[in-house]
Amino acid sequence: MLTRHGETDWNTARRIQGWSDIPLNERGREQARRLAQRLAGEELAAIYASDLDRCLETAAIVRGSRPLPLRVTEALRELCYGSLEGLTWDELIAQGREEWLRRWNAGQAEAPPGGEALADAWARADRFLSCILLRHPGETVLVVTHGGLLRLLICRLQGLGYERWGTVRTANTGLTEIVVEPGKPAQVIRLNDTEHLL
Repeated sequence: MLTRHGETDWNTARRIQGWSDIPLNERGREQARRLAQRLAGEELAAIYASDLDRCLETAAIVRGSRPLPLRVTEALRELCYGSLEGLTWDELIAQGREEWLRRWNAGQAEAPPGGEALADAWARADRFLSCILLRHPGETVLVVTHGGLLRLLICRLQGLGYERWGTVRTANTGLTEIVVEPGKPAQVIRLNDTEHLL
């Protein structure tokens, strides 16, 4: 199972967060509490989370008092957007970066200034998946990460290239469940499911 962290004030303002360590807002905490209620009956072997606050807090709320291992890793960090972090998408467009943004969402643009190339983030996502699939055969784990990296993980699990990442939608605490069995194609059970937020 994979999910995106709860909402932050920068999400509300449509600001690029990247590696900027922005905490959840109150709505984001409520989203995490609702996700926790939804997953209360799930038998999870572990929770994996990005080391940035918004994911750590989401994971801690979902975990609650359950005696589950919470494994924190930089591998699940959002893509680093370098000098673009803190800007809104509207500000990017006003700066004349609309074509770059279109190419970035299509997996064809160069890395943002001081940021991370999409191919490097893809390799990071691939290494993480390889590790947890080996560590947890036949088990269910919850991965709490960020919108961009989550899109890459979903593409990788479905056998798609990272050039398709711009077509994947990831709402705050949207739940994706993908079953992976050796020698079989991955089976998508639910994708960006936000039923718990209704």
